[in-house]
Amino acid sequence: MSITVDDPGIYTFACQYPDGSLRPEIVVAVGPNLMWEFFNILAKAGGSILSGIAVFNLSVLVCSIILLILFIKRAQAKKRIDA
Repeated sequence: MSITVDDPGIYTFACQYPDGSLRPEIVVAVGPNLMWEFFNILAKAGGSILSGIAVFNLSVLVCSIILLILFIKRAQAKKRIDA
């Protein structure tokens, strides 16, 4: 089981078996959840990478639309000059 403590303070943890037995002894360890921290770092990095890819793709799309409009306008202007 794992819990996350977000705010500093004094906490009381109680552990017991449902049937009330005392053995084997219950041990509680307090420390960072390394797997959670690892996946949290990966998620943040992944979010940054996906954002960068999205900005790049949007930039390529806008640039392509601008170039397409430019080529269409040039072709129309050239057609008027040749006519």
